[in-house]
Amino acid sequence: MDLEINVKKPECISMIFITIAVVIQIGLVITTFILPLRSRILGVRDLSMIERSAVLAFGDDFAAYLDFVTRNVPLESTVVLPPRTVDYRWGDVSLMQFYLAPRRLSNCPAEDEAVDCVRSRIGPKTYLIAIDGFPPSEVVGELESFVPFDESRGLFIPH
Repeated sequence: MDLEINVKKPECISMIFITIAVVIQIGLVITTFILPLRSRILGVRDLSMIERSAVLAFGDDFAAYLDFVTRNVPLESTVVLPPRTVDYRWGDVSLMQFYLAPRRLSNCPAEDEAVDCVRSRIGPKTYLIAIDGFPPSEVVGELESFVPFDESRGLFIPH
């Protein structure tokens, strides 16, 4: 009993092209996504849980500024956050609670109310995130010392 396989030439050529396309696609996925992600994950494995999540979720720049803030703000202090419209990460109270715990957080929810908001929150253990035009220029002169992180970010600290 001989089994006869009947393969038509066009179907065979189509299968070869599909197989080649799949192999190329797998190669691209591995070299473009998997290997760089593997390197990134292995590069942060020695960091703390908080540092690692900041780097992987938001990048090295965010993690560096977060490290600056956590080193300069004592645990028993209050941190005033900008509105979400100024910076979606630093203005997100829930997200910042994760990264800045156990510090107390206070946010200024709207840009048009930021001047009054900042004035009402200034205190002896209150630190203000300075990022992208926050706090407003109208109240910067009323604030305590400024510690710069880079040319556009820093931290207002009490004396």
